[in-house]
Amino acid sequence: MPFEVKSSLPQSLRKWWRRLEGKVETEVRSVARESSIPTAIAEPTGAAGCREDSILILSHTDPQVSVSGVDRFVLAEIEALEKAGFSVWVLSPRAGLTPRTYTWRRGARLLGDGCSRSFVQAEVEALLATGRVRAAAIHHLLGFEPELLEALGTLQGAKKILFYLHDEHLVQLEKLAGEFSFLARNFGWDASTFTGLLPRLQAAVDRLLCAADEVLMPSTALQEHIAPALRRTGVSPANCRVVPEVSYAPYRTKDPVVHERPRLAYLGHALPNKGWEVWQGLLRDPRIREKFDLFHIGGGEAERVAGVAAVPYSTCAGNPYASVALLHDHEIDLVLLWSTVLESASYTMAEAHAAGVPVLTGPASGNIAATVGRGEVLGKVLDEEQALIEFLLDTVAMEALVAAGKGAPLRRMHHESFLRGILGDRS
Repeated sequence: MPFEVKSSLPQSLRKWWRRLEGKVETEVRSVARESSIPTAIAEPTGAAGCREDSILILSHTDPQVSVSGVDRFVLAEIEALEKAGFSVWVLSPRAGLTPRTYTWRRGARLLGDGCSRSFVQAEVEALLATGRVRAAAIHHLLGFEPELLEALGTLQGAKKILFYLHDEHLVQLEKLAGEFSFLARNFGWDASTFTGLLPRLQAAVDRLLCAADEVLMPSTALQEHIAPALRRTGVSPANCRVVPEVSYAPYRTKDPVVHERPRLAYLGHALPNKGWEVWQGLLRDPRIREKFDLFHIGGGEAERVAGVAAVPYSTCAGNPYASVALLHDHEIDLVLLWSTVLESASYTMAEAHAAGVPVLTGPASGNIAATVGRGEVLGKVLDEEQALIEFLLDTVAMEALVAAGKGAPLRRMHHESFLRGILGDRS
């Protein structure tokens, strides 16, 4: 390669990231052992006898073994709630299986894997009947069978219902049917089956939205985008508010490093809706290749490309903040986040901001464009792909943004707890 990659972070910063990493690696190894249980247990798990103040969480993936932004957020919630003395029960559907089965946990402890609908329905109903469920926290319902959602109704017995809309999907499921997205296919539904289930799924979701004491969203961009759909559902605007998934605390200034050629990176998975095709277009431009050192810091699923440094990572392997460390470790100057769909929050943007790296994005990227446009995250919103190329080739404008990034601080990312109010109320 025509450049040298910095081999180590400043010692104090690396210690902080590795301290987090060691903690998570231990948890991941523990969960991996538990997840080897092949089938659901045959007997009830003790939900009916629960005597502790409890929280019931519903989410579309198992947060102990999945790595999405929603899963990171849910894991942070579980940790905060358990530290406060709550018993946390988590129900999620298993992906890609027909007939549908479910995973049932108490915190990180696996109670049942491959559980039938009737089993988890009985468990949830028994837990709700104890009168000890302080709140039901709904993070996502994609993958849940309409029969289960209809049977559970509005989760009677929970003292409070909180519905966190991490994206637009649940309030307008018909959009998923229109393109039959990978989200639906991931749960083993073919196009006709999924389309047929939509009215029942939407009705069940709408019931829970209207029953919720609060409907929370991660950004103003998402709130404004789905406002018409929420009005259709009958959700009161007074019950809706924005609660960001991540907050930041400056850690220290970066070491001023100037490269002979600026370092441009694509951050994240190689998906068309995340801007991968735009990145490929940049790689085909000899002017871009001549001017920049190029990196792909992502999941490792893409083919290696000559002249591009591939830096795979996985938060499953340990450190949930690995990409922040890698952006700093490789002294990246600019990050491309050219999402072509509305991003409700964007963890990759949060990671770039935490590493003090300016973001280049387009107008269709939702909260990325909105946040950069407001100046809350350093970067630039460009009208189209040609404008992106012209900016990158404009040495004065491009280097001015790189220089601004050099002066940005490193930041710690914190996951905000949307149940903080409940934690504060607990005696």
